[in-house]
Amino acid sequence: MTAEEASSGTSPDARLADDEVGGRVVRGSAVRIGAMAATNIFVALGAVVLLRYLGVADFGRYGTVMALVAIVQGVTDAGLTITGTREMALVHGEERRRLLAHILGLRIVLTAIGVVAAVVFALLVGYSNQLVLGTGLAGIGVFLFSVQGAMLLPLAVEMRNGTLALSEVLRQGSLVIGWILLVLAGSGLVGFFAVQIAAGLVLLALTPLLVDRQHLVRPRWERGELRTLAAVGLPVAIAGVIAVIYYRVLVVIASLLTTDVQTGLFVAASRVFDIAYGVPALLVTVVLPVMTIAARDDRARLRYITQRMTEAMTLAGLISALVVAGAAVPIMIALGGEQYRGAAPVLRIFSVALVSLFVGASWSPVLIATGKQKLLAIASFVGLVVVVVLGFALIPELDAKGAAIAFAIADWTLLAGLYLGLRSTGHGDELDMRFLLRAVPLAAACGLIALVPWSSPLVQTTVAVVAFLSGAWALKLVPSEVIDAARTARERLRR
Repeated sequence: MTAEEASSGTSPDARLADDEVGGRVVRGSAVRIGAMAATNIFVALGAVVLLRYLGVADFGRYGTVMALVAIVQGVTDAGLTITGTREMALVHGEERRRLLAHILGLRIVLTAIGVVAAVVFALLVGYSNQLVLGTGLAGIGVFLFSVQGAMLLPLAVEMRNGTLALSEVLRQGSLVIGWILLVLAGSGLVGFFAVQIAAGLVLLALTPLLVDRQHLVRPRWERGELRTLAAVGLPVAIAGVIAVIYYRVLVVIASLLTTDVQTGLFVAASRVFDIAYGVPALLVTVVLPVMTIAARDDRARLRYITQRMTEAMTLAGLISALVVAGAAVPIMIALGGEQYRGAAPVLRIFSVALVSLFVGASWSPVLIATGKQKLLAIASFVGLVVVVVLGFALIPELDAKGAAIAFAIADWTLLAGLYLGLRSTGHGDELDMRFLLRAVPLAAACGLIALVPWSSPLVQTTVAVVAFLSGAWALKLVPSEVIDAARTARERLRR
């Protein structure tokens, strides 16, 4: 044993095990991110179709309804998906089937209640009949997607990332095909809400082909089991407002306080942000089963995973922010045309939150894996209060930009809350944040390259990203697991 190993209390076998765990997480993440790349091709194509066909005002109306039903899906899905993944990772056999049946039953009940609540809200705030109908239709689609998502939970626990990735691609692909058919048919706005139902039915029909037979269960509603699940999942459900809920709440507020055009610009920018946010949201589900087992059996391994995830996600967030901020104008024009140029400044403000989102995605699963969901819920609730208060304060004066500023401040507030939660459990004390002394100055210098005008935005952004990646490599900021995974992928491609 070397002096370094002796001082750290880490044996060679433990280091090897940590490397294997880290590699497993990286490989699983790579599979899901690869699928996300394919999914995002459909997302980008769908965005082009919707933005150009509907126009700014109608796209704002469409985004308002979809934000409203997404809040329902976000709260019910986040709580039960994350809680279910954690709880199912700790049980096996018939006990796992029983747990899955009750998760499915609770998901059905909660999502149905949420959809009804969304329709009632649309009526109470005075939305037009078209939007109220759209809320109902889109809500049914969300209900179907939520049920299908619960049925796929065993795949996440067993880390069958390829099958999960296929489901994600099929979902987005079916939606885009439906949108294209509606455009060719000259459909009105209501048709774009109804297509959610068709896509949901397609996914439900395909689900028995994606999961093993033993994982196909009927929903159950035993009161004691449901009460236990709800008690465990409620803090995580509250924490489901992380990002996916935050800016959708702002869409609803904007629809009440500003014009349809300004709402449309905010929704358009958030559509691009949604693509970038999908990566950290997805990685939470990949790493959570591994962290859950590590939290139960090996604190040192949990510490190792947390440190590596923090480093990798910080780099990923900084790169994403550089790309989105630097190329905001060409991105928005490419997707929607010149009518969406006004969304570019909004998107730049959104990019500030990408760093906090990526870093937060490495910390929130630690609190969940260690059973500290309440700390996650408290941090999320504080962030939600900030986003609502700032939304009502800033949107009347600054329109879409005010909504984006409110979101960015709220998400950094949330990140601070997550860090305080880690510190209170002792896990934050173990984080080595000295890598920020190299990463932050590097990102700042590359940000100047991307944003200070000296060439076209695409050229500036490309140079900035290349400079950042080169600097990160030279400063040894890239985690070894990422390097090893890249080498393995390159060797496989060669073979």
